[in-house]
Amino acid sequence: MTHDTSDTLPADPRTRVSDRVADRILARIASGEWAVGQRLPGERQLAEDMGVSRVSVRAALQTLKTQGLLDAVQGGGTRVVSTAACMDASLAQLVKANHETLADLAEIRGQIEVWAARRAARDYTNALHLLTPASAAWTVPVLTCSALERGGIAEVWAAIGSYRQTMTAIGRFDQRRAEQAHAWMWNEINETLLQALKDDDSVATQLPALERDVTAGSMAPGAAARRLVKAFRQRN
Repeated sequence: MTHDTSDTLPADPRTRVSDRVADRILARIASGEWAVGQRLPGERQLAEDMGVSRVSVRAALQTLKTQGLLDAVQGGGTRVVSTAACMDASLAQLVKANHETLADLAEIRGQIEVWAARRAARDYTNALHLLTPASAAWTVPVLTCSALERGGIAEVWAAIGSYRQTMTAIGRFDQRRAEQAHAWMWNEINETLLQALKDDDSVATQLPALERDVTAGSMAPGAAARRLVKAFRQRN
């Protein structure tokens, strides 16, 4: 079997293969080859067309999804959700004149989002100074990280480890775990009893009429609830 290799990516050691794949996909979107709502070829087909691995294609698609240009399709696949036609008229003309402009705009957007995240982190840091901390032993840090760029993740894990170490040293970590276990127990009790109530035949028989009465205002919610609970207790 032979394939058209006209779309095969040229070698360029200065950039990642996935970035070049993303640029090529952007160019085809900008040219109108793939319109809004259109499903893209599968990863295997794209990989064969561009002469790259499916891993590189998958990384490129994820990048474009993060940038808001693509979206996952229920049941599998990827579709276009944004193109040059969805932009401001002047931007659309700019992209049509040079397909590489769309890639440039996506890169600019990425830079703006990084700046916005850092600005939000700074604002949250300032806001936290106005709040009383849950523990005098710990000041909540505001950190930024990116799985896509693989940045800041080590710092986040370090902060988590430092928090646990600090709270354990003063006994608060185990105390908090005990409080959570206690609350979890009661949450399980509430959910179990509520489900048992809903599954009860006597309750199920009376429930529709009582719900209509409560909705119509002819019966108080408390009275309806007590009647249902009484029916449940009499059978159990």
